[in-house]
Order: sequence, then structure tokens, then C-alpha cells
Amino acid sequence: MERQRRTEKTTKLRVAISNRCERLSFQEEKVRTFFDVVSTFHDVPLEGELSIAFLNDSEMSDLHERFLQDPTPTDVLTFPGDENERFAGEICVSAERAWTESVSRGISFSQEMCLYLVHGWLHLKGYDDHSESDRQAMRRAEKETLGEVEARRAIPIFSMD
Repeated sequence: MERQRRTEKTTKLRVAISNRCERLSFQEEKVRTFFDVVSTFHDVPLEGELSIAFLNDSEMSDLHERFLQDPTPTDVLTFPGDENERFAGEICVSAERAWTESVSRGISFSQEMCLYLVHGWLHLKGYDDHSESDRQAMRRAEKETLGEVEARRAIPIFSMD
């Protein structure tokens, strides 16, 4: 499969980051750079403010129950934005879930966190993962996007205390 190359473009995306998981450490500027790269890889950029919230499992469970009536913790929740309000959307990531999954899957914590961020981004771009064919398309887009970020050495380093 030929990999599509995207042209560099100026993004009008502002990334607001909230770290509500006390054990999580990272450099905010590296996360912003990550989204700069991700946004150049897609034909139609998101514009406005993108909110990123890093949560613990308890907070994620509360959100999951409130919005999807499921009290279990989940990895990522994405809330669409509003073009009229210049709000690109919100991606909520459970850092604790990412830590557990990274250990279980034998990959780095940073890779797992970036997968969750890309997964949320793709939801904002209109990807879905409810059917098997949609899930496969999303997995391909995740792999392609993460490959581009890795090629540009824009993977932020996340750590848990």
C-alpha cells in the first residue's frame, strides 16, 4: 500500500493540556509538537482549541458512566468540537489504563499514550470503530499516523511515578 504524503501546512490548532493524573509526567511542548505533526498528516486540519485531558481511572470511569452509561474505566473518550465556537474537541485519556495496557502488551508507555491520542484524534476526524470494517480502517489510520510521527521523531516521552 502506497503511503500518502501530506504537504506541510500551517495549523490553526491550539492545544490546551490538563494533567489530572498525579502520577503522570511529560513535557507539554512535546505533546503540542506531536499534534502539530499529526495535524499535518491529514487533509482537512482541525481548527480552534483542542483540549487534551489526562485522567486517572476513577475520573475516566465517572465520565464513561455519565456519557455512555458504562461505569467501567476506558482508555479514551472523545468529545466533538463546535466549529462556531472555534473548539476542535476534547480527547480524554486514562493514563492509568495506558500504563496497564503497555505492560500487558509489552510496549512502551509512551507508545500506548500516543496510540490513545491518535485514536481520539481520528474520532474527531470522523473515524469510527463500531463495526469490524470501521475498526480495521481506524487501525490502519492509527498505524500510518503513528509511523509518520515516529519518522519525524515527535513521540513525546510519558512516564508514571
